[in-house]
Amino acid sequence: MKKHLLMFLLVTLLMLPLLAEEKTSSSQTLTPEQTLSQKTFYTREDVLLLVDQLKAEADAAIENAYDEGYKAGVQEYAPKLASLEVQIEWLKSENKKQNLEKWTIPLWTCGGAVAGFLGGWIIRGN
Repeated sequence: MKKHLLMFLLVTLLMLPLLAEEKTSSSQTLTPEQTLSQKTFYTREDVLLLVDQLKAEADAAIENAYDEGYKAGVQEYAPKLASLEVQIEWLKSENKKQNLEKWTIPLWTCGGAVAGFLGGWIIRGN
């Protein structure tokens, strides 16, 4: 048993480098005016101001991306939504036709349980 476990762990360990993905790096999108100089000393207020601006820009970019994705999704799924609404209306009308009484659900549940117990009792031969 231990031999099989050790063989499995060894094979898994040898497979990890084969299945690893290449490291992806993003390209620099900042212009030289947008970068910070490493030689310059920045005050705490300047850094906080830059961080606040960065956060505001990131929030705006996220909102834009969300809005664009939402619009694309609405355009893509609008026909499907219309057909689903038709199906919903049909199902509602079918449900009204059946008109099940609320007391029938516990009755059928108890009946199923009794049938199960009786079936088990008969199969055991008692």
